[in-house]
Amino acid sequence: MKYIIQNIINFLKEYLKPKSSVSINTPISTPDDSISETAIKSTPQIPGSEPPSILESVDVLITAEQLGKILPTLAESKCNEYLPHLLKVLTEFEINTPIRIAAFIAQTSHESAGYSAFLENLNYSAQALVNTWPSRFTSESASVYAKQAEKIANHVYSNRLGNGDEASGDGWRYRGRGVIQTTGRSNYKACGIGLGIDLIAFPELLEQPLDAFRSAGWYWNNRNCNIIADSGDFVRLTKAINGGLTGLDDRKANYARAKSALGVE
Repeated sequence: MKYIIQNIINFLKEYLKPKSSVSINTPISTPDDSISETAIKSTPQIPGSEPPSILESVDVLITAEQLGKILPTLAESKCNEYLPHLLKVLTEFEINTPIRIAAFIAQTSHESAGYSAFLENLNYSAQALVNTWPSRFTSESASVYAKQAEKIANHVYSNRLGNGDEASGDGWRYRGRGVIQTTGRSNYKACGIGLGIDLIAFPELLEQPLDAFRSAGWYWNNRNCNIIADSGDFVRLTKAINGGLTGLDDRKANYARAKSALGVE
């Protein structure tokens, strides 16, 4: 009897004990707790919903209007089309101050004819071949290659930049692409590794706006161009990009417009 009474007392003590409150911020274990955060993030979008646009996920470091002022020959529609990709690259590679942005656009717009050419044009006349590659063409040999873009590319880019001989076709396959005009098999390979894409198998990816700009961002970063841009030494920057000073006057003109549009003194 004593044992039964004691059990009743213990039961009543437990029953009458105040229940602990649960905070609304306290995680509550459920059978679904085993689902990882990664799995949740990878859940497909609900039909009709849209992921955030590039513009919503990065800082607006430059506007389409400013880009148009820097590149007056670029159509307004193209400014609007390229802006999200440009913004993504500026953020990804920390080209995130007015002076860096001005320098980046000045250099890359020169290389790509004001963002109008993401693929190298090699349709040279005989005289243009001699003027451009005097060590590779004579007046006589140039006439054999004139206006034959694929043949020209395979000749001038053969046995260098990681390319094979003329017969390999590497010169044409890995001709200049993107806003920085990435050229040569070895550069395509390095850039592809840097960006996480297979540019050896799919070199034409650099003709698409996002990768056209990302390839330039990778090249810029690989040559420590942010530091050079910060110094204001535009000639040194041009050498880092070009290897020489080809087109320096045009690059400087682009730079002046970019600084003006972005409010750089």
